[in-house]
Amino acid sequence: MALISWNESLSVGVDTFDDQHKVLIGHLNALHDAMRNGKSNEIITKVLDGLVKYTVYHFTSEEKAFEQYDYPDADKHKAEHQFFTQKAIDLQKQFQAGKLFISVDVLNFLMDWVQNHILGSDAAYRSFFAGKTVKAEE
Repeated sequence: MALISWNESLSVGVDTFDDQHKVLIGHLNALHDAMRNGKSNEIITKVLDGLVKYTVYHFTSEEKAFEQYDYPDADKHKAEHQFFTQKAIDLQKQFQAGKLFISVDVLNFLMDWVQNHILGSDAAYRSFFAGKTVKAEE
């Protein structure tokens, strides 16, 4: 059972970012499945690494579009990205060092942040990017 299922209410109106959000949700669901099925720390580490790397890739894509089109709330949005990226990297390092277990609390933090960021900050740029061509970061 998926932790988060993609639906149109999560759409930000930018196909590139919607596609990336779907991948992020897929990584989060994979982490949830690995935990729920008692997978080894090696597998959980691989899934968590993929989630962190893809998050950085996605944020870079958004920030390039902000710069390209001079998005007025770019600084505030980038600050949110920096906060989440640092928190995710910290969690990853703690897990790799054996100081943290991926718990329901960690998973809830990740899930809440992804949902709230998509439904809040990302949804706020829907009208700004309407009609603009945004391509995935190469």
